[in-house]
Amino acid sequence: MLEVADLTVRRGSKTVVSGVGLAAERGKVLAVLGANGAGKSELVLAMAGMLPVQSGEVNVDGRSIRGLAPDQIRKAGIAAVPEGHRVLTQLSVEDNLRAAASILPAGQVDAALSDVYELFPELSERRKQLAGTMSGGQQQMVAIGHALMSRPSFLLIDEMSLGLAPLVVKRLAATVRCLKDKGVGIVIVEQFAEVALSLADRAMVMRLGKVAFNGPAEQLRMSPEALHAAYFEGTSTGGR
Repeated sequence: MLEVADLTVRRGSKTVVSGVGLAAERGKVLAVLGANGAGKSELVLAMAGMLPVQSGEVNVDGRSIRGLAPDQIRKAGIAAVPEGHRVLTQLSVEDNLRAAASILPAGQVDAALSDVYELFPELSERRKQLAGTMSGGQQQMVAIGHALMSRPSFLLIDEMSLGLAPLVVKRLAATVRCLKDKGVGIVIVEQFAEVALSLADRAMVMRLGKVAFNGPAEQLRMSPEALHAAYFEGTSTGGR
């Protein structure tokens, strides 16, 4: 279980996440939704150790990881895919992936690499290509593969579909389903709800840094009115 309790995060003088709680399980998908500026990305960055936490807790299987460095959080089983298809543009696909395997014992690196290539055969075919010369969709595959090289129990994906063609988004959605079936817990952060809700078991909507809805994803899939209210009015508050 990945649990966040009463998390507050500031950027400069502004509170961007305020008293947020959530729970994610292995083999389940949690969608975190909300409009631009809702605090979704800051929540992911804080969980991954990339933004300092002002107060609250982040726990994996009951162990606090608050305040740990990003590489220590990856060792604890959480890997993040930040927004923006971030890759090492001057390195090949394979060198990008191998660069992410530093926390693994040497004997596990090739197996982790094989797992990524099995998930993304497109990358195997382009393993020697410079990542910076690839399409946005291919770079997003590299970014997800980069996170998977640490063999995480939980994967945090920020704005997976941003700027990508519908066919590419469909391909990445299939990847999320495959990872879920393999027992990986996934937190997928999206501004646009349709794709995320089609994948999610549970959903959380953030509004102005706070939780506006937290419950079964089906509740929002089946009711556009409830989704609209969560985005713009706030239907409920809660933690888990």
